Parts: sequence; C-alpha cells; structure tokens
Amino acid sequence: MTDPAGLPSTSDLPQGVSITRIAGLLVPDGWTLDDAGALRRRWPQLEIAITMQSTDGVLLLFRGSHVGAPIPLERRRAVEAFANDWHRSRIWPTIAVSTTESAVVMQTHLGVDVTAGLTTAQLDDYLRIGIGTTHQFFATAAESAILPSLPETGGASADPEAG
Repeated sequence: MTDPAGLPSTSDLPQGVSITRIAGLLVPDGWTLDDAGALRRRWPQLEIAITMQSTDGVLLLFRGSHVGAPIPLERRRAVEAFANDWHRSRIWPTIAVSTTESAVVMQTHLGVDVTAGLTTAQLDDYLRIGIGTTHQFFATAAESAILPSLPETGGASADPEAG
C-alpha cells in the first residue's frame, strides 16, 4: 500500500476498552454506572451487568440475571433441561443454573478478551452480541414458561431495542 489515502484512519485503529468508553455509548440508552464500576440496565425479568476484569489481560464481561418472581425449586430439572437445550444449539451466552434454599437461580455469562483493544465497530458488535444474546436467552426462557409469568402492567418493553 503506497497511497497514504489508503491507510486506515486513527478512528479505525483499535483503542483500549474501558467502562468509561462503554458508558459513553450505553448511558444515553438508559444504562447506569454503579459505585462498583459496573454498567447496569434492568428489564422486567432481566438485569444485565457489564464489567471489566484485568488480570493477565483485559476481559469485557456480560452477566445476565433473572429478576422478579423467583423460580420455584421444583422447576430445577426443567430449568436445567432448558439450559442444556440452549447450549446444544448456541455458544453464547453460557448459562449457569444454581439454587438457593428457596429458589432456582439462572444467570448468563459471556466474556470477550479485549486486551488488544477494539475499533469502534468491533466494540459496537460485541456490545450487540453480549446484550442481544443475553436478552434473547431470557426472552426465550420466558416464552418457554421457564420463568414465572409477569403480571400485565403495560409498562416498560422487554425489548432492549425498544427501551
């Protein structure tokens, strides 16, 4: 490549990924930054937290948690079967099923190595994948009657694109 016009612009080069950079993209869409440095957003049956972890590299982590009415313990086998079926045809997000003394707990996890940085387009793609697949899992669980039904309220949309 000998033509300087053919070189990538600096905006196309990978940049370090930080919660501050991500917050600049997500806070205008209703996400909040908590005191622990996690970006969070809540829907009727789901809360997603986005965090960063730095050890030997840098990981961008998406964690989804069921919120609302607890899943009864007697539904554990059905929840486990649903999570196994999900994993048979999808790699993201990873589903974790556990129990407390009184309920089944369902969470999702997705981690992306961002040690080398990401371009703006790559970061947008990973945010869509992390948020979208997490939301898709919980929406599918609700449609499959794995999650307790929500009362009809006419409130906030369960669609992350609609708000």
